[in-house]
Amino acid sequence: MAVLRSFLVKDPRKPIVAVITSGTLPVPALLGGGIQTVVYDYAVCNQMQNIIIVSALDGGMPPYELDKNGIGHIRIRNKAFDNFELVWKGHFLVRYSRYIYKACERLLELRPDIVHIHNMPHFVPIVREKLGPDVKIILTDHNTKIAEENYVLRQLPKIMSSLDKVIYPSKRIAEIDLTNNYPHFKEKVSVIYNGVDTALYKKYPEKDMARVRAKYGIKTPKTIIFVGRLVAEKGAAVLLSALPQVLQANPDTSLVVVGSSFFGKGQDTPYVKKLRELAEPIKDKVIFTG
Repeated sequence: MAVLRSFLVKDPRKPIVAVITSGTLPVPALLGGGIQTVVYDYAVCNQMQNIIIVSALDGGMPPYELDKNGIGHIRIRNKAFDNFELVWKGHFLVRYSRYIYKACERLLELRPDIVHIHNMPHFVPIVREKLGPDVKIILTDHNTKIAEENYVLRQLPKIMSSLDKVIYPSKRIAEIDLTNNYPHFKEKVSVIYNGVDTALYKKYPEKDMARVRAKYGIKTPKTIIFVGRLVAEKGAAVLLSALPQVLQANPDTSLVVVGSSFFGKGQDTPYVKKLRELAEPIKDKVIFTG
């Protein structure tokens, strides 16, 4: 039982924090993912605890690893065809993901002091049940995962009684997701704004900027750049709908849309087709890079 703990824990004198991601993508974010990027960047900066990250087994990475930055990794295969089970509950079938149960099996060996779950509120009661009353459980909701999911709302009292703290990246998201409708849970809510490492972002050399402009055919002196998945919640359609008004006041402007329907993939979904239709009347001012 102590094998996994001794392999993944860099400094046994420090607390162990297990970070559970949704299991859709691996960490580090070789295949993309905003949460995967944030989780890893924060872990690298943290020297006060042993951070063990649970994520998807993908991208050719090993199932267990203590990486060069001292971050431990537990990666679990989480493909739909081998990770879902149908269970008979009296007179109906329940379909559930085995990912979080597999994660809890590993964490029982690891014996963490804190479990930090990202964007998966329904994982909270399972972790509490499997790991017991002593572990501290934190949930970070990066968006409105409670307010928009009926199956989560049905479990909300159990979720909130099982966790110690829920963190949001803004006060507004906290209000929409939880506190406006359930003010009695406010004492468990904290707001921690997402940080940014300003040392990473510098002005690009002019010759390199010219090369990028030439590659994508950007000819206007002013450029608006959208970077993100091309799905409705990211708002690219709103931006494209507003662009004609922008062009009336600033005709020497173009929009560059960077991204696709999912990480590393470029399928033309109905939403992507809608974006191209919105761009058609002003297509000389809109560039899709993929």
